[in-house]
Amino acid sequence: MGASLDFSGVAPWPAVRLGNKGGRVSRRSMVADIVQELRGGTGHGVFLVGPHGVGKTWLVGQVLAALGTDVAVIRLSPSAALSRIPFGAVNARISTTTGPHDDFYSVLAALAEQVVMAGRPASGGTGGVVLVVDNAGQLDADSAAVIAQVVLDGPAKLILVDHLGAGGHALHQLWRDGVLVRHELGPLVAGEIQGLMEQILGGKVAGAAASYMAQRSGGNVGVLKGLLAGALEQGTLRDIDDVWTLDHPGDHLGAESKDFLRMDLGAVGAASRRIVDILALAGPLPLDTVLRLCSADELDEVQQSEIATITLGRQVMVQLARPAYGAAIRELVPVGRSRALRAEVAAVFDPVALDLHDAIISDVAWRLDCGHTVDDELLLRAATLANWHMRTSDALRISGLVDSGPLQAAALAQQSLAAFYSLDLPLSRTLAARSMALADNAAAAVDALEAFFRSNGSEPAFGLLFDEALADFHRRFGPTSPDGDAASPGYRVEIVQALVDLSLGRLAAVVGRTEALLANPALADKGLMAQLMGMRCEALSALGRSDEAVAMAGMVLALLDEANFPRPDISVLAYARACAAIIHHDDWALAARLLEDAGTVHHSLILPSGGLRHMGLAMMFTRMGRIDEALVQLRPCLSALAEFDPWLVRSAAFGISAYCLALRGDDAAARQRLDELAGMSTRGNAVYALEGAAYASAAEAIMGDSTTGVDELRRILAYCHDQGFVRTEFTVAMLMVRVGDPSAVDRMLELAEAIPTLHRGFYVAYSQAMAAQKGELLEEASVAAAAYGFDLLAAELAACAQDRFLHRGQQQRSRKAAAALAAIRDRMPGIVSPMFTAVDRPELTRREAEIARFVAAGHSNHDIADRLQVSLRTVEGHLYRMFIKLDIKSRDELALITRSLLGAGTST
Repeated sequence: MGASLDFSGVAPWPAVRLGNKGGRVSRRSMVADIVQELRGGTGHGVFLVGPHGVGKTWLVGQVLAALGTDVAVIRLSPSAALSRIPFGAVNARISTTTGPHDDFYSVLAALAEQVVMAGRPASGGTGGVVLVVDNAGQLDADSAAVIAQVVLDGPAKLILVDHLGAGGHALHQLWRDGVLVRHELGPLVAGEIQGLMEQILGGKVAGAAASYMAQRSGGNVGVLKGLLAGALEQGTLRDIDDVWTLDHPGDHLGAESKDFLRMDLGAVGAASRRIVDILALAGPLPLDTVLRLCSADELDEVQQSEIATITLGRQVMVQLARPAYGAAIRELVPVGRSRALRAEVAAVFDPVALDLHDAIISDVAWRLDCGHTVDDELLLRAATLANWHMRTSDALRISGLVDSGPLQAAALAQQSLAAFYSLDLPLSRTLAARSMALADNAAAAVDALEAFFRSNGSEPAFGLLFDEALADFHRRFGPTSPDGDAASPGYRVEIVQALVDLSLGRLAAVVGRTEALLANPALADKGLMAQLMGMRCEALSALGRSDEAVAMAGMVLALLDEANFPRPDISVLAYARACAAIIHHDDWALAARLLEDAGTVHHSLILPSGGLRHMGLAMMFTRMGRIDEALVQLRPCLSALAEFDPWLVRSAAFGISAYCLALRGDDAAARQRLDELAGMSTRGNAVYALEGAAYASAAEAIMGDSTTGVDELRRILAYCHDQGFVRTEFTVAMLMVRVGDPSAVDRMLELAEAIPTLHRGFYVAYSQAMAAQKGELLEEASVAAAAYGFDLLAAELAACAQDRFLHRGQQQRSRKAAAALAAIRDRMPGIVSPMFTAVDRPELTRREAEIARFVAAGHSNHDIADRLQVSLRTVEGHLYRMFIKLDIKSRDELALITRSLLGAGTST
């Protein structure tokens, strides 16, 4: 290939200085790297390689857009048909102007001429020329040789795009020779999936929806688009409160994606297609089982076709590479073929003997699809497992087929739970009631009692309703005990009772009951262990026993981290309770890592757990005072909880959202959240509902209704004290101080000293500074708050310090505090904490301050006039001017402001 080609007159590539290339963690950074290599690299181009559907074509489009319109693009598109024709791909490009050529040198000259013409300034190619070769695996060898020669001899840069494993012609050799820089595209991760979904849908996407789509699509862009199309067709992907939220999508692919799937399946041989069908029908299978059903070569072909994959773990499993394909492939398998395949699998694989939960559910569903008879005991077992794994459609279908008398009550209980998880509360309650009525033994009655707890838990009168149901159970089947067999009905009733106690806020009872249940030497079920430890963890945290709670959280996480944890449904809430304890212990780095790790959640639980994950992050950011970040989490949190809130935490989310919006100065949006909270007709978890009410009351005070807000906060503080809700009591005390009521400062100090969190030393220093109201202490506490990451507290303490120094005439110290305050507030623009009014509000005159102190001490206008020896009219005039100056409407508001800002609780 020694032809001499003349590329004179082609504009050279503008020189660009290449920066450091770190780890390529996203498509966006890869685009930047490729653009730099094309514009300023010493090589001849790039080689983009990756599995089908990972977005190679999209990436090329992004690169060309980034290069700009001054770069001329010559695109060659090989195909299976053109690959059988010598010079087919190049001739398809050049024949439109010069006609087809059939010898190497004439084809070479014709392509070189196109490069020359495209690269001349008159043609607009002032920024260089790019040859783009898509689907290079189908490029004929003659075309490959011509393109390689043009690239090596001329100024054009090459973008070569191909699938993994392809190779053999001249262009692939360019990469092996170091002429092209290789970029390998893997599946998209959840963050990239979320960005792509938001680009496609044109709005914010809930993190849980993105995580689910990432898992089910295998990070494949083509499959993702199919799932999006299918979810939009079904109406399960919806815009709720400006956040796209996914609700039980069922892996429905759009019509276009189904066509692509048929093309992929058509590319594999008959023997390999048989294995694909089996994996779609049976679900993941052990590698040993698959190798008993096919040869190693057949399995290799399925793997190389990127339809199936092998996953390593305690047991090596073979499964579809993109789980979302399963339902679509099953639709393509005729019943007769399905029956024959099931017989083959059943001969070598028994999921019941191996106790593989997902496989048992899939096997029973497969038998039913084939028209086979399944005994009632296995149906009930599969329905129970389907509920454990949140496979609600399977649970509803399978449990509804149990028709024997002895198992009917237990099957109705499983139907009730499935209806509950499917958001059909009326049906769930009806089925639970029927189950309780039919139960003729204690075991079935416990199943019914748990279904009753789930289906009726949000009812305002739930406590009374459950007490009646429990009394009926005891009347029919006798008393219960935490002793004896951990699988016994008596033991299981004690677990349900602990769940009820936690929901109703009977925290001391939860601690005592879980201690007794966990002490049972017969307890070996890891699912029940995690459930009990999670409940105990939440109760200890709410009682202010933070160190014990976080130790229990570590045990929960260790259990959940074990391979093949048996109860995914339990894992969601146990995990969330452990994270909440870690948040309230102030170990925020660990909490953030745990909450962002979607991989800890079983795929069937990604969507239902999304609300809790967003809620946990919102709670953490709110405690830290990072209000904007909390609001980012609260929008998808409320959208998710509007669809699915079996944990009864939505009221807390409404309260926290209203509070954050009020601090942000968005009174209209905050008022909307308060109205939504007031309009809730369902009950919340007692502790979380109380915290939601406290944040809502603080929002009222921040927005100007200080009397109502503070009065309600005082009531909640007293209730928490009576109930022993130490953690919530501390939160309420801090909120009271924030909105300008110093009456809780002394109690806040006591609680700060009592609760053993990681930041106990800071909370004590903060409480002492707010109690003493000395500038030096406030300033020191502000510095400490900033060091711990409490930006809002740091700003508020700096504001108080500035005010104290100013009132003591320490102008220099006041200016220093003001500078610190300004620096902190620059990091949180728009936040409107009431404490900032100490420096934002106009100063009172000496006489106005004097009168304000008397008002704060409870004196009437007549008393004040007598004490100051002035007329009543003079006192009223001063009050009138203060109301205007301070933008307030009542003596109560003036008294509240005076107590918080002037430090006067009584008159002298």
